[in-house]
Amino acid sequence: SATHDSPCISTDAVSDDGDEEKEEDGDEETDSDDEEPALRYRRLGGSLSTLLTRDSASSVTATSRFLVVGTHWGNVVVLDYSGTEVQRWRAHSAAVSCVSVDRAGEYVASSGDDGRVVVRCVASDAEDTVIAQYSRAVRCVALDPLYSRGSRRFMCGATDGHVVLHDANARRWFGSTGGGSGEDTIVFSSSGPVQALAWADDLVAWAGEEGVHVYDVARGQRVALVARAAARVQADAFACRLQWTPAGALAVAWGDSVQEVHVRRRNGAVYAEISVALRTDFVACGVAPLDDSLLLLAYGDAETAAGRADAGRSGAPPVELRVVSRAQMEELSSDVLALAAHEVLQPNDYALAPCADGWLVASPKQLVLVSLRGLRDHVDWLAERSRWATALQAIDEARRGGRFASSAAEVSDERRQQIGECLARELLHSGCAAEAARVCSHVLPRATTSAAAAEAWDAWVYEFAAARALAELAGELPTGAPRLSAAAYEMALAHVLVHDTRELRRLVARWPGELYGAQSVALAIDDRLACGLPPDDVERLKRTAAELYDRVNQPARALRYLLEVFAPGVVERVRREHLLDAVRDKAELLLRYDDHMLAADDAPLALRAAQPAVSLLADSADAIPPSSVVRQLVKTPVHLHVYLHALRTHDAPAAQPFADLQVELYAEYDAHMLLPFLRASQAYSLDRALRVCEEHALVPGMVHVLGRMGDGRRALMLIIERLHDVRLAIDFAREQGDRALWDDLLMYARDKPQFILGLLEHGGVPPVSVLRAVPRELRVPGIRAAVVRVLADRRLLVELSTDCRRIVLADCDALAARVRRARHHAVPVRSDEHPDALPLSKLCLVCQRPLDTPHGALLAFWCAHVFHDSCVLLPDVWRQSQMPAAATAVAGVQGKLDRSLVISRFACKCPVCEQFDRAPEAKGLVHEGWSPSERTDAAGRVEDTPAVKWQGKKYDVDVDTTQPAEVFKTQLFSLTSVPPDRQRILVKGGQLKDDTPMDSLGLKENAVLMMMGTIGDLPKPPPQQTKFVEDMTDNEVAQALAIPAGLTNLGNTCYMNATLQCLKAVPPLKQALDAFKAPDASSSSAVSAAAPPADNKRSLVLSLRSLFDQLNESGEGVPPMV
Repeated sequence: SATHDSPCISTDAVSDDGDEEKEEDGDEETDSDDEEPALRYRRLGGSLSTLLTRDSASSVTATSRFLVVGTHWGNVVVLDYSGTEVQRWRAHSAAVSCVSVDRAGEYVASSGDDGRVVVRCVASDAEDTVIAQYSRAVRCVALDPLYSRGSRRFMCGATDGHVVLHDANARRWFGSTGGGSGEDTIVFSSSGPVQALAWADDLVAWAGEEGVHVYDVARGQRVALVARAAARVQADAFACRLQWTPAGALAVAWGDSVQEVHVRRRNGAVYAEISVALRTDFVACGVAPLDDSLLLLAYGDAETAAGRADAGRSGAPPVELRVVSRAQMEELSSDVLALAAHEVLQPNDYALAPCADGWLVASPKQLVLVSLRGLRDHVDWLAERSRWATALQAIDEARRGGRFASSAAEVSDERRQQIGECLARELLHSGCAAEAARVCSHVLPRATTSAAAAEAWDAWVYEFAAARALAELAGELPTGAPRLSAAAYEMALAHVLVHDTRELRRLVARWPGELYGAQSVALAIDDRLACGLPPDDVERLKRTAAELYDRVNQPARALRYLLEVFAPGVVERVRREHLLDAVRDKAELLLRYDDHMLAADDAPLALRAAQPAVSLLADSADAIPPSSVVRQLVKTPVHLHVYLHALRTHDAPAAQPFADLQVELYAEYDAHMLLPFLRASQAYSLDRALRVCEEHALVPGMVHVLGRMGDGRRALMLIIERLHDVRLAIDFAREQGDRALWDDLLMYARDKPQFILGLLEHGGVPPVSVLRAVPRELRVPGIRAAVVRVLADRRLLVELSTDCRRIVLADCDALAARVRRARHHAVPVRSDEHPDALPLSKLCLVCQRPLDTPHGALLAFWCAHVFHDSCVLLPDVWRQSQMPAAATAVAGVQGKLDRSLVISRFACKCPVCEQFDRAPEAKGLVHEGWSPSERTDAAGRVEDTPAVKWQGKKYDVDVDTTQPAEVFKTQLFSLTSVPPDRQRILVKGGQLKDDTPMDSLGLKENAVLMMMGTIGDLPKPPPQQTKFVEDMTDNEVAQALAIPAGLTNLGNTCYMNATLQCLKAVPPLKQALDAFKAPDASSSSAVSAAAPPADNKRSLVLSLRSLFDQLNESGEGVPPMV
């Protein structure tokens, strides 16, 4: 490689003034070791080294992609940043005085002492080259930054003091200066040579005899002049250095003077303002901005340098690169650059130019790249001084975007780990184990499966264990990737088991079980529990052991520890995971768990028996035998009592074998519950129960047991003599159902007023029998009031019975009415989806049209009647919604209203059942106010709805008398589907017209209007000519209208005629007459008035049949004679 880091930097001061100054320099050198350098240096080699061996650099410039070097032999060389030559051309016959590059880095301009300016494209051949020839040597040149965009302009300055603006796009005119194509314009002339040029945007600055001029190219005029500062040395001996900064300021270095000039614009005017003016004790060979500072290339002492330049002496000192603060004007750092052949070089031989990521320091024989020190340099400098914490902090800060963020990638993860490990080892050896553990966690690799990462963690585990500080590192060990060895994790757990049980609990909860042997750790905890430990540590270790035993699928041991520490949710887990076998031998722990959760020693038995643990044992009698539980609880009778009570509550048959034991436990701990138990159970021994009750003096229990043993008399005597409780005695006698006990009770009570009053109040014995048994001489206080209460109670009982019967009957009527109303509710159906809902006739009972049309919308009622929507739904909607503007919404009501909402809102009813229900309402038998034929207005009066009769059906219509007849016809259209223009409504005085006011009709109550009209299309004319009734004969009319013929009245035969016509309508008689056989002809002719009665009857039958045949055949009246 042709690049070398820092080969030419020297911090040795050059001095010839004796030992004292050397000692001072030694002190400064010591201080410089503690102060980190600010810059980094790299010498360019490769092709450049070969070039500068035969030639020397006279001018340099740089872009972000390449360097341009002009040589004393007139060559222009393009190099990359490694020093490799990219392109070269011979531009001048003399030394190159200046080189310049446009902003895009496509064109390079060079000026030379031969008076030529050459502009050449780097990316193309020599054809795209501009050459301008001038009469004097050209000292400097500057390309327009937009030269590659088509401006084709450059500005140059010559030794004759002319500043020329060359425009290659303009035509050359007679008398212009220079040679070649394009137009040259002299923008300024000075008495002295032009030393430097710098172009930025529209501003061009050059240094002349008067100072630094600023020229506005866009406006074509000079806008500012910065006078040359008074110098201690002759400024003409040193070249002026101009550099535009990214902020738009102009940095000027001329001799021992350094200035920073800001060109500002205000209200169209442009002026220059000096923001920094610095007088140095050295010659400034170059200037460049560096953040809030200035970077200066310094050459020795100014006066010495001027004298040496005049005398041409050798032994020149090396240049220094100094950083000076803009604000305080203080030198922040200084580095000596011992460049090649610096002993014979003068200040004008050096140059400082900005380049990619830094600056370029140039001398005739060597080029050095200067850049700010990056993170790697900073870290290495700190590592050399064992400042590990600062180095690690710098790396992390750079990766977070802080200082050195741009060079954060220079330090690899391995280097960061190395520095962190050095810091951790230093902290561990100094006794700061916790801080060392945090550093290890911070720098050691994570989220990687490499073996090297696991080995690094394992090594630190053993190192912390050797330092007896493994507990500090245990919490930082990775549990995912990388995966450490199981021995490392177990070693950490064993260490924290002894020193910190709280940390052990946290680690076991956080670490997956596959990292270590959970069984071995759990056994270690068991051994640790055998030692005397504080209660808090014992509880934490038991919880930890329970979790570990769960991981190795040993729930019995886990549940034992959980029950001992009263962990919440243990019983629910046993139920949920079916772990009954794991708690089969832990009945005492379960009962103790309930006591802890209840936290009340005096809690009632029912509450204690309802706790989760004892309920679990009681519910699981099949899996956990009660006999086993009883054996475990026999030493704690209280828990045994609770368990047996819960067992009897949940599974009474399972508790029967322990009934005798329960009698003793109830008598001992809950005597008030013994009697209910004795009454409910049949499994205990009566003799033993009686003995227990006698031992505990429990008279109610003795009474019950004696009653069950059949010794009712003795039991009754116990109640009377020891309890003196009349009510209890009555209840006992009623419970036993023994008449002899009632007699004994009555006999005992006959001379005791208290018992007499009790029998009268509580019953059991007829009051008459009680009163008869009372001796006449016995005075019973309050007996009169007791008798009155008995009579009042009897009367109240009779009244209650009567009222209850009346209420029941009323409820039955109300429920029947509700059922009837429910059957009137409509259900929306479709004929194609519910074919089973259609009646057998499949006809609508309103319009008599088929119901099974495709996609037909139907309404079905619970009474088994089915109708079209339009026959039932729309009439109810119009009748109940009272829409005043009916004509505007009739066509869209059915399509816009939701059927279910309409049915629910207006409670449509079955027309057939509604008409049937009206019959009893009209007679006054039933009236519930829901009939659609009547409604109540806001004033509370009832309005009658007139009826419209059409095609044999009547429709109730709510007439708004304030509207014209057109609205009324629209209402009829919604009911009958007959269009208004086809309706013919007959009223008094003729037909109802559309503009007739309804209030002018004078409709009376229950009025009936006749309407004629058809639905659908008008009928087609008949194929044959229609014959009207007026043109028909009576027979034709009769046949056409199917009118049966009648009998002619012969004066007083009207009743007979009516009777015969009624007989003709009887089908059995008609059939019998048709089936009757007539006698033969001889017999018929012989019939006469003197015929016998049998023949007269036959003749009457034949005559009647003949008469009926005539009535069927003739359309006219027939005389009743044959």
